[in-house]
Amino acid sequence: MRTWLAGALILLALAGWIASGSADALDTTKVFTVAVSEQGFTPSDPAIRKGWTIHWVSDAGTYTILSGTPEDPIEDQGKDFKVALVGDKASIDQLISLEVGKYDFFVEGQPTLRGTLTVQEPTPINPTTWGFLKRMFEN
Repeated sequence: MRTWLAGALILLALAGWIASGSADALDTTKVFTVAVSEQGFTPSDPAIRKGWTIHWVSDAGTYTILSGTPEDPIEDQGKDFKVALVGDKASIDQLISLEVGKYDFFVEGQPTLRGTLTVQEPTPINPTTWGFLKRMFEN
């Protein structure tokens, strides 16, 4: 009986955790799409969590996206990341393992196509839910 009750409480706590919006606390598989076209990036200033993946997509044409700015010394361009989209409707996934912070980026050869990537800390676990689960298993 006690095992059944513990299982039911775990399921109830898990459902509450998911409903509270903290489900992405441990989710490192989130994918965020950034599209590039002759008009620029959409969105131009993406904000993601560390450990997420950016799905880069081109509308038409070939693009090389480099971290940094066109004004940076050439040896610093692409230092944090470099993405090549070759051909119409090309796409590539990039797992973000960058440190928390802001990273400028641009399209090589097209200095007006720019953006800023903001990498944030992963979503923390809801302390109320975690505390409840911890107490339940400690007893």
